[in-house]
Amino acid sequence: DPDPAHRDPHTFAPRGFTPQLNPFYVALPYNDIQQGGPRPEAEKVIPWYHRDKGGKYESVCRGAWVQIYYKGRYCFAQWEDVGPFNVDDWPYVFRGARPRNTANQCAGIDISPAVRDTSASPAARRASTGASSTSRSCPEAPGRASARTTPL
Repeated sequence: DPDPAHRDPHTFAPRGFTPQLNPFYVALPYNDIQQGGPRPEAEKVIPWYHRDKGGKYESVCRGAWVQIYYKGRYCFAQWEDVGPFNVDDWPYVFRGARPRNTANQCAGIDISPAVRDTSASPAARRASTGASSTSRSCPEAPGRASARTTPL
């Protein structure tokens, strides 16, 4: 339920049930894996690629924590999906370029309702971000205390 009134004001978790997955999640328009293995640019553009690289078809992006800024506020979210609309926009995700996407008000990021409310973003699809990928862990901040790692 995206209505903030239906969530706990301290944890941002939905009221009425306990989520089994992390409610602080994000989708960014880059997938480091393609058919046949890693994308050719992945090892050059992903700062933590060599540190976290596993098997041929294991993403180093999924599950990583990102810090999302919006109008002087921030929170952390776990990278769990790819989108909106693009899967290879590494200049936006890792180099600070504008999103290539032109649909849906040029959305460059999709964020969960909990992230939207924590960062005071007016709409998930219009959130502007200085998303900087961290790693598999992050400091205490909104989104971190109630988060559980999502199994792959």
